[in-house]
Amino acid sequence: MACRSAEEQPRLHHVQVGAQSLALWEWSGEGDPLLLVHATGFHARCWDAIARRLPGRRIFALDQASHGQSAPKPPPYEAALFGEDLAGVVRAMSLRNVTGVGHSMGGHAMVVAAAREPVAFAGLLLLDPVIVDPEVAARVFDTVTAAEHPVGRRRNRWPSAARMAESFAGREPYSRWDPEVLRDYCHFGLRPAGDGEFELACSPHLEVEVYVGIHMRRIFEDIARVQVPVDVVRARDRRTDDALLDFAPSPTWPALAGCFADGRDEHLAEQTHFFPMEMPGWTAERIARFADTPRN
Repeated sequence: MACRSAEEQPRLHHVQVGAQSLALWEWSGEGDPLLLVHATGFHARCWDAIARRLPGRRIFALDQASHGQSAPKPPPYEAALFGEDLAGVVRAMSLRNVTGVGHSMGGHAMVVAAAREPVAFAGLLLLDPVIVDPEVAARVFDTVTAAEHPVGRRRNRWPSAARMAESFAGREPYSRWDPEVLRDYCHFGLRPAGDGEFELACSPHLEVEVYVGIHMRRIFEDIARVQVPVDVVRARDRRTDDALLDFAPSPTWPALAGCFADGRDEHLAEQTHFFPMEMPGWTAERIARFADTPRN
């Protein structure tokens, strides 16, 4: 697979959306833009390995609020608000004919943005989006508290990105990741703590607040407004031995694609929720194929 030069780095834009400053990374290229949005607790530079495998294309990747180099955002952290931020970025950058690609919560945000800015989008590729069976959402998301969520127990401080990557490489789910993606996740996901150490740009406390703010109350109204082609790619189904808050199985409602006016479903029965991190080459090819599909 052809790749961009190892020396090529994305350009950083600071985009003001209301009172919020958001970091948007741009890979230079030609043609209609790709817009990539990460999962909760991650950041835009987790897409680097995929962007490098899409040479010649114009690519934008957003650090969602309180992630990466974007400014912190005060609560509440309702999922729809991240989508409204994304819509604001699309407006501010005057983007048109966008192929939107969102992973996990980024997929949820992408649907909201496409509903708010319908003329800007040509299609959506949703990679295991957090859009859940409404009955499951009421049973899980509306009952789990911040104090109960296991993410809150994550280690927040590290002596270096290299030590973080070394620690993560030997344990799930990171041991399944492409080493290039793991390196970028650690290198770009830490901020100086002021005492010679580093801390996560998205703290465990903040990440938990995002998770407990997830609701499905508005997303299906937004889905009804999305008229462009939508491909939903789902990871493996939940197994009987999976814990309730295990991140490996897919959170996506299997019936989701059928809720869109022009939706298609693809099921990766053996892959985990983190398949973009595990298979950047496959993911890049899937993005290219979707972006290059002729539209009526």
